[in-house]
Amino acid sequence: MKDQEFLCSCHFVPSPVMVHEPSCSYPKLQATDMVIKIEELKHTQRALEDIMAANTGRSREEIAAAIQRDRYMSVREAVEFGLVDAVIDDRPRGVKGGEETPATPVR
Repeated sequence: MKDQEFLCSCHFVPSPVMVHEPSCSYPKLQATDMVIKIEELKHTQRALEDIMAANTGRSREEIAAAIQRDRYMSVREAVEFGLVDAVIDDRPRGVKGGEETPATPVR
């Protein structure tokens, strides 16, 4: 996530990252209620696309295409995409010198 002075998202190397469009399940709704829910879902998706575009440096169109279906990526791919700020190659084994071992920023 770009333009931040702090790390927003850290992931361990073996962790997969998945992005997808918002979804919902509303069984047995009236047609009118379903239209309302669909409009709200579209609004949520536009907001998600805007937030992700602002934080990844990608266009809203790129984000919309990326989340159209489930998209799995490795942590390294997520860094390239702009979703992940740092990769943790190893879990901290304790406290070092009185401080926690920090994540390694990937920039």
